Amino acid sequence: MAAISTLKLKVNVVGIIAAAENMISGEAYRPGDIITSMAGKTIEVINTDAEGRLTLVDAIHYALEKEKADRVLDIATLTGAAVAALGKDYAAVLGNDDAWLHKLNEASDASGELVWKMPLHEPYKELIKSEVADLKNVGGPLAAASQRHSSFANLSRKNPGFTSTSPALP
Repeated sequence: MAAISTLKLKVNVVGIIAAAENMISGEAYRPGDIITSMAGKTIEVINTDAEGRLTLVDAIHYALEKEKADRVLDIATLTGAAVAALGKDYAAVLGNDDAWLHKLNEASDASGELVWKMPLHEPYKELIKSEVADLKNVGGPLAAASQRHSSFANLSRKNPGFTSTSPALP
């Protein structure tokens, strides 16, 4: 955001921080709870340590519905799976707009901030199907980053250019 301001770019950029604090209390949600997102979709809680993706769902919905975003760039540290797969130097990137991903990759090359495209494999959506809600908040350890993007990014209205990254570690 500072670079956009410094360069006086003629673009409208909105930053939304979907922060979650993972605290234990008598009012915390539990495995088996069903949560309704801002978009009206229901999510079965399987893992209570996956609270960030629940706030992400609402942040994406807010960006699309309230801010009328044409593109969403999710920069999140929601899964250790990306670090396990790529190490600390690369940020995992997932997206549904190949032209935009190409531009992101060019920017990555120019800046030295390394990215690596991860697969969006349709069958991964099966891993987070729920019998009691629209989906589960986790689907197990297999393809965790791709699972998250494949389903959680599609909980709002039609999905415009959506790109998700898990930042590289310092």
